[in-house]
Amino acid sequence: MDTKDSTAQVNEFLKQFRKVEQHIKALAGGRLASADFRTIIAEAAKSSSTVDKESATLLSYHSLKKALEGFYDLRNALSHNSPAGDTPIAVLTAEGLQTFADIAEQILHPLEIREVLRPIKRYDPATQIRDVLKDMGENNYSQVVIWPSDEGEKRVAVLTVEGIARWMEHTFDQGFVQVGEVTVGEVLRYEPQGSFEVMQRSEKVEQARAAFNQPVRQEPEQTRLYAIIVTRHGKHTEVPEGIVTPWDLVALSPRRSQAKQGA
Repeated sequence: MDTKDSTAQVNEFLKQFRKVEQHIKALAGGRLASADFRTIIAEAAKSSSTVDKESATLLSYHSLKKALEGFYDLRNALSHNSPAGDTPIAVLTAEGLQTFADIAEQILHPLEIREVLRPIKRYDPATQIRDVLKDMGENNYSQVVIWPSDEGEKRVAVLTVEGIARWMEHTFDQGFVQVGEVTVGEVLRYEPQGSFEVMQRSEKVEQARAAFNQPVRQEPEQTRLYAIIVTRHGKHTEVPEGIVTPWDLVALSPRRSQAKQGA
């Protein structure tokens, strides 16, 4: 690699690293403000509330912890490289620079939920369950969003395959059932509490990821989080705009540019 190009890459990396370091330390504040970068990363990886309770950005640091620590060591090595003409302590490749640029983008400009949500079809509670089951089968849905079409008080709900299985278990115990006469509202009564959450469209993607990573809930009944419903301000009484599931986050590209193309 040409010495001039190598120097330019190192300078670009050091500039980007300073931005990331300053950003994280600014969020840290308080007792961690004067701590070294590695300490702050370690604290952030333990719990986002340790650093900044309201910053969803820091929720991503657990997955980025090892990479950040490695680049922190590289920064220190590059900053102490030998004088010109001697063998350098460390070398930064173009691939390494791009990798760190991707990490810096995630931290400095984290994706918002509105950028990755999937559009939804809303079902009225009066819809026959057989129609919903048909749609779920044809589209490979694991859950559907329920939203009343009348003018009364409205509140978003989600019907999952878990809720449907519970309804089926109950109805089979009761004997023969005319499925064509059963509405979504009736089946919804068997949906486990806590199977979905509502978040506002401006929440960060990493906050959604943290919600899905929580242990299976035991109260009020044992269940896991199947979906996040996105509304304008994160209220159950607002029109649902889209849905995010764990699979949507798994499918996200590590690079923001690619993720935005798929949103």
